[in-house]
Amino acid sequence: MKVIVAASQKGGVGKTTLTGNLGVAAELAGDGPAVVMDTDPQGSLAAWWNVRKAETPALAPATQAELPTKLAALGEAGFAFAIVDTPPAITDAIRAVVRLADFVLIPVKPSPHDLRAVGRTVEIVQEEGKPFCFVRTQAKSNALLTVQAMAALSEHGIVAPAVMHDRVDYASSMTDGRTVQETDPRGRSSAEMADLWKFVKSRMHESTKGKNCMKKAAPLSSELVAIKGSAAPVPDMPTRSAVVAAPVKDEETGLMPLNFRVSADFRRAFKTYAAAHDLKLNKLLMLSFENYRKQQGE
Repeated sequence: MKVIVAASQKGGVGKTTLTGNLGVAAELAGDGPAVVMDTDPQGSLAAWWNVRKAETPALAPATQAELPTKLAALGEAGFAFAIVDTPPAITDAIRAVVRLADFVLIPVKPSPHDLRAVGRTVEIVQEEGKPFCFVRTQAKSNALLTVQAMAALSEHGIVAPAVMHDRVDYASSMTDGRTVQETDPRGRSSAEMADLWKFVKSRMHESTKGKNCMKKAAPLSSELVAIKGSAAPVPDMPTRSAVVAAPVKDEETGLMPLNFRVSADFRRAFKTYAAAHDLKLNKLLMLSFENYRKQQGE
């Protein structure tokens, strides 16, 4: 069984929404059985699951102390993926859960405050030596900040090309225990979650090539997974260095392309985002650079 942990020291970034939606996405993609786990004392994920009519994904209640034993038992029971929600702000609690992860998702809202706050979470994940990627959540459609967030984050890790945009259906679907893929299977949010799951699964495959996480399912004990209605709750961003040189205006097009010191993964993700939103890359890069210079007071 592979363990995916959604971690962020900052609250309000959509960890619970991400966890529940990914659990359903895994099941709908035929990659189950999946189980979601709630280690946040607020118990928001457990509350969502309790009003859910569908039996999948399963929910396994666990305190932080019980988590290692419970994960081992779930693996023996035949689950393919466990997706774990974590509490905000408590450094030791986050570190303890990250230590058990095969892959870590770090949700980040594309705002200056959230970008500054994500640094400590990245440090914890890197200190534990875990593969991870950033997921942009609650992003405004076609907003320049969404692209700038990709540029800033790509300096410190992989950024998922799929973006969870700021839409009402993410919240409204969870009020009755469902997700966006269930309330509107053909909607944009549904496509975002399907794409995000494909990306996460591919990144995990790259980091664990040759290992098979599927086991023959064993009978499930009520002590292992929850019964409906019974689940109970259980420093600054590193220095930005995205721009390495002043742009030179192209004589032929008159545009000022921006030179980012970023990975190939970022360039591919950037092109995917631009194509999905019908944006011209050169114009978008030019706008990003002008905005960056204004922020720096140049």
